[in-house]
Amino acid sequence: MRSMANLDERMLISRSRRILIPVKPSEISELSAILDDIRPHIHPSCSLQLLALCPPFLSGADGDLAYAHGFHHAAVLDETRSALIQLVGKTRWNTARFQTAVCEGGLLRIVGAARNNLSDLILLATPGWTASRLARWKIAYLRRLSDCQVLVLGRQQGPADGLPISLGAMKRALTTGAAFAPA
Repeated sequence: MRSMANLDERMLISRSRRILIPVKPSEISELSAILDDIRPHIHPSCSLQLLALCPPFLSGADGDLAYAHGFHHAAVLDETRSALIQLVGKTRWNTARFQTAVCEGGLLRIVGAARNNLSDLILLATPGWTASRLARWKIAYLRRLSDCQVLVLGRQQGPADGLPISLGAMKRALTTGAAFAPA
């Protein structure tokens, strides 16, 4: 992750009172670093909605194909919900600031969640949004559909000194005593 050097990004986040952060279930572990990066810029009354988007499950005329392959949708949704709740419990934030939701779907679900939550900002900061070429099309489509601002926090480029981890990860590792992990 990168620190937000851009004044416009910091101002947009600090003015927002309801921020929606959509993630894929595989990116829930990335949320901790994202929350650490935006924490200094969040208004004290801001609430954060973490929305995990599971891919739509396949079903056919003969029933649930995903279930036949061992991917029962209720189990996947429950496991994702549990991972989000655990992440919120481990943060140094006041847990009352968070709302968590899990659903099947894509861009239309994000727009619907932003409208239902009266979000001021949709924050896209995980690698699924920042590292994919297809994501640029999705982001443009999301901006057209959404009633609120959409902010994309790009991933940090590799450091000039060649360190394999970010400074934020180093600080977290030093303060928690955890081993260094690649960023």
